[in-house]
Amino acid sequence: MARWALISGETGDENTAYAAKVVARLEAEGVRCGGFLQSKGFDAEGRKRHDLVHIGGGERTLLVVVPDDEHFCSMALPGTGFDAARRWIEEDASRAEVLVLDRIGKVEVNGRGHCAAVVEALRMESNVILLCASAYRLFYVVEKFGLREEDLVAALELPVGDDELDAFVRDIAASTPSARRLSS
Repeated sequence: MARWALISGETGDENTAYAAKVVARLEAEGVRCGGFLQSKGFDAEGRKRHDLVHIGGGERTLLVVVPDDEHFCSMALPGTGFDAARRWIEEDASRAEVLVLDRIGKVEVNGRGHCAAVVEALRMESNVILLCASAYRLFYVVEKFGLREEDLVAALELPVGDDELDAFVRDIAASTPSARRLSS
């Protein structure tokens, strides 16, 4: 099983914002990152949408459309975002030292959505997998994917200040394949 790190806060937006900061800081230290973040916005008809953004190349793909405010619990999931996530994980597995999997939650815990991408990523023993999950779903994510505490390299419970964020980044960077090779 892969080594993993965790960002957990009250909202997906908060988790994503911190994950983007972590990626920027890791890349500034020369750590190669891959995987995906989520981005919220609106489509041409003004409907809320969530996109996946590929960290390795900036490519975007539609993940979810919320039809309207009256049906806020109803979402259209075209499936292309999940296919892209699996493809990006496969592509990034050989080049990235840290794979980011943003907003892992209810859909994945139920075996759908990014579930296959999470399972695939956690099989990789060379990478560090950075999971972002809402605090209220964290127990279910840990249980579903059999995440072991002994494989946890760092955890960040949001919100945090710059010192905690820097320590989190240092712990992840120290657990990457290149850092382990340098220390042996």
